Amino acid sequence: MQSETKLSLPQCFIMRILLPVLVIGSMMVGVGWFSIRGVFADSFGPGAFPALWNDFFCIGDETCDVGDFDGDGRDDIVAFVQSTKTGEEEGDVFVALSNSERFRSTSGVWQESFCLDDEVCLVGDFNNDNRDDVVAFVRSSQSGDREGDVFVAISNGNEFIREGAPWQDLFCIGDEECLVGDFNGDGNDDVIAFVKSTRSDGAEGDVFVSLSDGSTFVGDGVQWDERFCVDDEICKIGDFNGDGNDDIIAFVRSSERDNDEGDVYVALSDGSGSFGNGIVWQDFFCIGDEVCAIGDVNDDGRDDIIAFVRDSQTDDDRGDVYVALSDGERFDDVELWQGDFCFGEQLCTTGDFNEDGRADVIAFARGGSSDNTEGDVYVGLSNEDDYLTRAVYLPLLER
Repeated sequence: MQSETKLSLPQCFIMRILLPVLVIGSMMVGVGWFSIRGVFADSFGPGAFPALWNDFFCIGDETCDVGDFDGDGRDDIVAFVQSTKTGEEEGDVFVALSNSERFRSTSGVWQESFCLDDEVCLVGDFNNDNRDDVVAFVRSSQSGDREGDVFVAISNGNEFIREGAPWQDLFCIGDEECLVGDFNGDGNDDVIAFVKSTRSDGAEGDVFVSLSDGSTFVGDGVQWDERFCVDDEICKIGDFNGDGNDDIIAFVRSSERDNDEGDVYVALSDGSGSFGNGIVWQDFFCIGDEVCAIGDVNDDGRDDIIAFVRDSQTDDDRGDVYVALSDGERFDDVELWQGDFCFGEQLCTTGDFNEDGRADVIAFARGGSSDNTEGDVYVGLSNEDDYLTRAVYLPLLER
């Protein structure tokens, strides 16, 4: 049941007077934005108007990611140019810092040669200084002694300082999936490799972890699980029971037979060398081509799961964002938290951009659907009032 919501005088004015005028105007001229409020219990809401936080960042095939690079408690954004450009710009890494309302319009180059070609670029705090760093997994993009190298560039709050020697010299090779998380709860992010179904010699589904000691990833990768996240399942990381140790999760989506479609498995970390048995925490979430993401959207210390529908559904469902909250043992019922967010080929993910402890949602337009949207970055802030801010295209308001 929806609770009664009283509108303030300005809100009444907008809803009863300005909104009809704007709707009529939308039939006459170009396209702009206007926001109205709905009544979902919890939601991602960018505020009174659409949350365009940066208008030119992470374009084309650059790799976009999120992290708190200056240690102020607010997640920022990073763009890895990789080898999408040649010459001096190849390997550049750009950062735009958050001020809780937008990302700095002028981004800075924080590294000039990092994560090239088909290397995998990710983010994590590997030395426990509360500033996120960047990591590059060479995998098998190089041959010989370089194969499997893992390089880290440490943030000093203003730039990433690359160390000459790799932190690991044989980890996450071939088509194995490389990710980052703090699996033993010591504050240093570690690296993890999901073998998935890349091997048929009995190693299918193996999961290897290499722990960080703050200056290197220690030893060879140690097997923490022997059967988790196979085939086309989506592997992710999060602390789902709030014990300080990151766990692993597998979204089956629509990769299995009908009775398994939408299953979500979690294997909890014991912090000392193994993940427990994979248990179904949700039996229908993030299916088809929906984008599955992780974040603590309600600030209870437990990571929740998010599904971005994007264009995998049509009509009213297009752009919906669904959430299932963790209670520490399972994910609760699925709720719609946002409509009209992250479409087409936009990159959708999460981060806490305003330092309120709740994970927000972000969409990188990258190439955009037109010249007007290329490089745009949109944010929907998580809130716990009774409103949902929905973006509606109206022409009288220019972005």
